[in-house]
Amino acid sequence: MTGGGCILGRSVGKISLIPELSGGPHPQTETESKLAGQTAAQKIIARSSGRESVGIGEIVWAKVDAQLMHDNQGPYRMGKDFESLGLPIWDKNKFVLSADHHNPPTKDPQTKVLNITRAFAKEQELPHFFDGEGICHILMAERGFVRPGGIITGTDSHTTNAGALGAM
Repeated sequence: MTGGGCILGRSVGKISLIPELSGGPHPQTETESKLAGQTAAQKIIARSSGRESVGIGEIVWAKVDAQLMHDNQGPYRMGKDFESLGLPIWDKNKFVLSADHHNPPTKDPQTKVLNITRAFAKEQELPHFFDGEGICHILMAERGFVRPGGIITGTDSHTTNAGALGAM
């Protein structure tokens, strides 16, 4: 098979996935050459830090593409910290607040958490507050906040689910 063809029933155009089956490797562009040998994580971090490549163990400043905070680990536990430190939300268009862990509430303490979360969203004028609309990690993907190659941070240990969509 030469010049592209079909591997496992999927057309791959002129890009060779398996050189032995497609007639040899395709010529690399200059950018591909610089990224050759880099892991997916290195490529994502390089893009987010505005660099051509990054080395393992290197410390860099990278731009975050989206930030998730939810009701359980959000304003109820951290709101006063933001206030006392005078820290604003860095980019409200990239910030998602979700009320899903205690929604609907089954006990008075959960109602308190939701009320604090809702008040925080209103006070901060958050455009992306999802109140009982679904699981925060699924909402992040469904609403377009998670994209391949992006860096996502969040207050929940399941934020790493974004890796299934090619994000970090």
